[in-house]
Amino acid sequence: MRPRARRQSRVRRAIGGIALAALLGLAAWGVNSTRHSARFVLREVESDGSYSLALAQKAAEPWMGRVSIFDVPLTEVEKRVRVDPWVESVTVSRRLPGTLRVRVVQKNAAALATGEKGVLHFMASDGSLIARATAQAAERGLPLVVGVASAERRAQALQLVSAWARNVPTRVLDGIAFDGEEGFRLWLTLGGKPIEILFEEGGLSSISIERIEAVLAHIERHAIDVRQIWVDSVKKIVVKLRHRS
Repeated sequence: MRPRARRQSRVRRAIGGIALAALLGLAAWGVNSTRHSARFVLREVESDGSYSLALAQKAAEPWMGRVSIFDVPLTEVEKRVRVDPWVESVTVSRRLPGTLRVRVVQKNAAALATGEKGVLHFMASDGSLIARATAQAAERGLPLVVGVASAERRAQALQLVSAWARNVPTRVLDGIAFDGEEGFRLWLTLGGKPIEILFEEGGLSSISIERIEAVLAHIERHAIDVRQIWVDSVKKIVVKLRHRS
């Protein structure tokens, strides 16, 4: 190829490169301009349920009506929702043109439990304390776990409550506590009087709970004044009568 032809070829390639770069820049500018137009401003937040929606709206408030949906930091919104103690998990996504979708899974209270200094809390099924409970919380009919310090023990207490509900559905427990020396203590009301049921460590099983139901039925049928039922590690059941004054 002649020198002049080569120079012309280089010039054409250079002009073509410049033109392509200009087109790409123009396209990028157009996309960015479109993404930041009024059409894509964050204007709405969606979530399931009034409680979740209130959390989501509060979390997205700093960006609402101010920035493009593309500029909303989803991880930051998620972090702000997770601050609430009732939140189990959060998923945040965009729905064009200007909606933020926040899916919240809430924790379920399985019981009431006393935390530090005897403060009443809602308790999750894994034994963790969720949030403080009001005095009206007792009206929800949740079992009460008292004086159980560790989450592991609280979870065991809840397992005991669940086993009791499965095997003795007609007898509602008033509360449960754990004694480091003697084991779990349960309370219920029978014939208008409180009865304590003590499970020695290793004495808890579905079989022993079923046997206790038979004992309770006998006590109720014969109007026996009982103050305590004790179950040891070999599944022996001892009934202690209330002392008469």
